[in-house]
Amino acid sequence: LAAGDALLTMRAQHNAVRGGMSYSLPVRLENTVVAYVRYVGHAFWPVHLSPAYSHPGAAIPLWQVVASCAFLLSATALILASRQRYLLIGWLWFLGILVPMIGIVQVGDQAMADRYAYIPFIGLFWMATWTIAEAGRDWHVSPRWLAVPACLAIAGTAILTPRQVSYWRNSETLWRYALSVTDRNFIAHSYLAAALTKENRHEEAMVEIGRAHV
Repeated sequence: LAAGDALLTMRAQHNAVRGGMSYSLPVRLENTVVAYVRYVGHAFWPVHLSPAYSHPGAAIPLWQVVASCAFLLSATALILASRQRYLLIGWLWFLGILVPMIGIVQVGDQAMADRYAYIPFIGLFWMATWTIAEAGRDWHVSPRWLAVPACLAIAGTAILTPRQVSYWRNSETLWRYALSVTDRNFIAHSYLAAALTKENRHEEAMVEIGRAHV
């Protein structure tokens, strides 16, 4: 059933992509390595999140690609050298489960999508949790002291969550927020134009359509 569902999904997305913009394999691979690192950043520093991130195409700076490759290779080498199974399993979980959604096979015009990352992030959180637990045991740190940063992390997310949810009040608020935290986001401009059109604000919608095609 899973294999059949995967084939149907890929077929549907292939048909959808044929009617839109298509990117070459080198461009998709460049975006893939940068997106992996961006996902890691979003897992541990969830700010400036957007419902959509436009694919930059061939405009990804070379330094970002090189730096992302260096980070991924260095992290993998350190994990292998550590010989800690929980680090290896967590890292492979993160890298592997993201493969169908990371952009090697193009699905739409987005560079990445945070909604794809919830299950892959479990691997990163495994790594962090077991690393802290092992360090606490080796350094003879009381579990009570380990609970302090855990409570602070939970408190931080509790404060940030209502703020993030507030951006989903309506379509206009959501897409204007997306434009405030991303650059050259033609997806957000297009959806904002659609929202304005539904409200019969056609002149404003035409401005957003123009910006989407810049």
